[in-house]
Amino acid sequence: MVLLLFVVITVGAKLYYFIPELSMTDITFMPKNPIVNVDTETFSAKIENVGRAKAGSFDVCLFDDGKLVDSKVIDGLDKEKSVNVSFSYKFTTIGYHSVDLVVDCKGKVREKIKANNKVTFGIEIKEAPPSETTVTPSQEPTSITTTLFKKKLGNTWYSTNYGGSASVIYDGKLYVGGKNRYFFCLNKDTGEEIWKYEIKDAGFMPGIFSTPVFYKGNVYFGSTGSGFTESGGHIFALNASNGSLVWKYDTDSDVYSLSLDNEEIYAATQDGSIYRINASTGKLVKKYKISERVFFSSSIVVNKGKIYILGETTLFCVDGETGNILWTFKGEEYIISTPIVYYGKVYLDGRYCLDAEKGFLIWENKEVERGSQVLDGDLFVVTVDGKLLCIDAVNGQTKWKRTIESGVAPPFIYNQRIYIGTTTNKVYCIQEYSGDTIAIYGVDEVITTRPLVYEGKIYVVADNGYIYCFEEK
Repeated sequence: MVLLLFVVITVGAKLYYFIPELSMTDITFMPKNPIVNVDTETFSAKIENVGRAKAGSFDVCLFDDGKLVDSKVIDGLDKEKSVNVSFSYKFTTIGYHSVDLVVDCKGKVREKIKANNKVTFGIEIKEAPPSETTVTPSQEPTSITTTLFKKKLGNTWYSTNYGGSASVIYDGKLYVGGKNRYFFCLNKDTGEEIWKYEIKDAGFMPGIFSTPVFYKGNVYFGSTGSGFTESGGHIFALNASNGSLVWKYDTDSDVYSLSLDNEEIYAATQDGSIYRINASTGKLVKKYKISERVFFSSSIVVNKGKIYILGETTLFCVDGETGNILWTFKGEEYIISTPIVYYGKVYLDGRYCLDAEKGFLIWENKEVERGSQVLDGDLFVVTVDGKLLCIDAVNGQTKWKRTIESGVAPPFIYNQRIYIGTTTNKVYCIQEYSGDTIAIYGVDEVITTRPLVYEGKIYVVADNGYIYCFEEK
């Protein structure tokens, strides 16, 4: 392992100009012996302004063999102040890499000394030990059914094949909506109800299918509202502390998905409409529409001014400002997972990888028909035909796979473990990079929403209308 630090230090030197002066200290990187395509390397440093004036906005960049791989913007730094910066990066090629961490890489800040703005790491990336492509799990552990608590989420549960409000922890409380007319705030340790909100006009088939989002102390979610004679839906903003109504916006159709971006709520409704609403005031900013209806499993994602929304069979990329359709993509099978937009790529069901700007296909993994996905360096996909695959997110090649059980809910990753809810009433806890089963948790009905793991507890909503809380093994 070679570590080179090119830093100029002047003992006792004084700066006589009223200008900023940036430097780096507490420089670390871990792990020390990373394995290609496996270990995520973390580079950290403290950036200090030791000058006599405030530094304006500047960039911190990470380069791998001279190629920019990541950057972060520091929005100014007062004199005698510091800020900690870290980057996570996974190497995709073996051998020696020269990695540069550079402060003010775009030269925005006027400084007297520039030599202490750059640190070079010499890192040898090793090849992973050989492993089998197909993982054969050892003897499966006995299913755990003992819960810390089991809480009924209201009455008259409306079950669906896909989708539902996944539970979320915010400010130490547990929030979740039901496939009925109730939204809950619970004690995360006991399941005791802190408050609940009843939707009086939730329609003929009531349900909260959007996972809640939070902004400035408010919780936001969408609901159904369609009845026998007319269509409709609702978007709610509630005070997250006490459940009081902040504002409510009525839509023309049932709301199935929400996203928050740049102080605005983006909502997708069954008729294919997209609503942009000011998160603070509840006022409509703009309304767009795609040419397909959306279903329970549909989702909306906003990234860098673009809206990615799933219709019946098609992914639409919409200009967030004008509402114009920039491109569309139709797969060979129905797409069920929420799109993952990451570093200029869009991942769908673990089967397709698209260019986020133009929509062209980068790769396709035909081992996946329909699946739900989560990205953590690699792409992990659980499929409706009962497989778990680890897929290289760069080239789409399957790194390992194993037989599990059918799943439609997105997996959840925590502490290098994958948590998978299945349609066979189980939650699998699987080691991320080996595929080995660590534990299995049993509930009383199928699972169609993403599990949640937080501070040693596992939360899962089943289609019998209960939320289960298990102690993590």
